[in-house]
Amino acid sequence: LSDLEQTDYPSLSPDNNKLAFISTSTGIDSLWLRLLDKNSNTLLLQSKPGEKLSEPTWSPDGKQLLINVSSADEQRISQFDIELGNVRQFQGNKNVKMGKWSQDGTMIYWHEEVDGIWQVMEKNLASGKQRSILSHPVSRFEILDKNNLYYQKIGTGNIHTRLLSPFNPKDPTDKLLLPLNEGYSWDAHLDRLYFSSYSKGLKAQVLSRLDLNSGSTEELYPIRTREAANKGRYLSVSKDGKSAYYTRRQNYDTDVVLMKLK
Repeated sequence: LSDLEQTDYPSLSPDNNKLAFISTSTGIDSLWLRLLDKNSNTLLLQSKPGEKLSEPTWSPDGKQLLINVSSADEQRISQFDIELGNVRQFQGNKNVKMGKWSQDGTMIYWHEEVDGIWQVMEKNLASGKQRSILSHPVSRFEILDKNNLYYQKIGTGNIHTRLLSPFNPKDPTDKLLLPLNEGYSWDAHLDRLYFSSYSKGLKAQVLSRLDLNSGSTEELYPIRTREAANKGRYLSVSKDGKSAYYTRRQNYDTDVVLMKLK
């Protein structure tokens, strides 16, 4: 995205036709939308001075985005309606982030500090019932089928899984799914997980794919050299696995880069 400064946090829409991302110019963060078939960019939302925007996340119908908004004294989630252009604050107290929907749109999840403890929260949109499904600070989590929680604890590269109700016991058991010792970017789909890691064979950072059904891993294509292995932290992969957007970091500059698998 060479026509915009400091681009970051790429997020592909469910139909793979649009890309939401954040751009920073003169210290002000903005939310942008790129139409991939036309290669055109549209400004959706601009932050206030002192605020930072991050991690735009799509609704399953592609009509709304949840965006992290952080300032010196709080973290919150804004919900942006793409068709109407409306913005409203997501529920919760002053420390709320990482909002996202289940793939069928019936559940919504977020990360919230409750009584000094960070929780991954779940809410049934039809009944309004909500509950905590994990008590731990995390740097990333995904829930796609409403049954399996994938999460990464702050300070580690490991991805863990937890089976959610109605199948989990009172004391749920977490399992280590993937140790990302030399890479932190990942993107989850219903039956596979994409991640960046260092390949000794290729001597480079590569995009790899983990089949969640068979447990087999396949290296797809190089991303960067080892010297810059952990500087690209945000990854968004198309459903067919043939297109991937990630944040390339060089010194103090960030760029959203497209990788295509032939």
